[in-house]
Amino acid sequence: MDSSPLICVVLRYHDAFDLTMDCIDSISNCNYKNIHYVIVDDDSRLYPAKNLEPFLELKTLEYSILQLGKYSDYCISLNHGIKVALNLDAGLIFVINNDTKNFSHDFFEVVIEKFRSDESIGILGTKVFDYDGNVRSDAISVERLGTIIPIPTEGYFFSRNFLNDVGSFDEKLVRHMEDFDLVIRCNDSNYRCLSIPEISFDHLGGGTSKYQMFYPHFYRMRNVVWFIKRYRSNLSLFVKFRYVLGYYKHHILKAKTSLNNGHMIIACMQLLSSMLGVFVGIFSRW
Repeated sequence: MDSSPLICVVLRYHDAFDLTMDCIDSISNCNYKNIHYVIVDDDSRLYPAKNLEPFLELKTLEYSILQLGKYSDYCISLNHGIKVALNLDAGLIFVINNDTKNFSHDFFEVVIEKFRSDESIGILGTKVFDYDGNVRSDAISVERLGTIIPIPTEGYFFSRNFLNDVGSFDEKLVRHMEDFDLVIRCNDSNYRCLSIPEISFDHLGGGTSKYQMFYPHFYRMRNVVWFIKRYRSNLSLFVKFRYVLGYYKHHILKAKTSLNNGHMIIACMQLLSSMLGVFVGIFSRW
């Protein structure tokens, strides 16, 4: 890899003007400048991504804005952005949530050196904090659904060769568990997947999805069931049930919080959509 490769930052955008501007502003303040921003506008209605253009021009940043004709969600939107990045001949592609900021100043230099030192790396993550300074991901591998997950879900780098050889996100998943699927596909290939603790960024969490009552809960639980059916079919029924219940408890807690805040309709939608996701996952195929 070249010592100063073009890095494409791929962002999915959906009516999140302020968050996206803060994210890009933080990245642009890093030391490394050979960056092209690929912003995929996922059918925004209130604040289209084109409203970012004066800010991007003022910062003299290289960018592309893709306008999708219909709402496509996470995997499809990011795959569109990744295709643009590959067509631009980017050496590294950084897929990142737009509710992120406070990137280490030497963020990209450290990443480039890591990829240059080991060409077998296909996916690389970093340390992640929340906006209050608490650790969300400490760059230490964790076990999820019987799989070692070494990267944070908030954002990670792909090498160009990895994407060409292994592929990008499985669009049938729509959102959630797409990173778990990529980790397994990476492990099954000749590439490595890991995180490094030397650099970090902050992630708000739910910045663009917290107002959605159905999709996040439905797809998360459906995809958990799909994942278990595809990759953990050898487990006992009891262990499978325990895995699903463990994730479902997360949605119960969210519904409880909504109920405590007086949002009964939202709480019911959270429970019903996640329950529907389980049933659809059981009776449908990935």
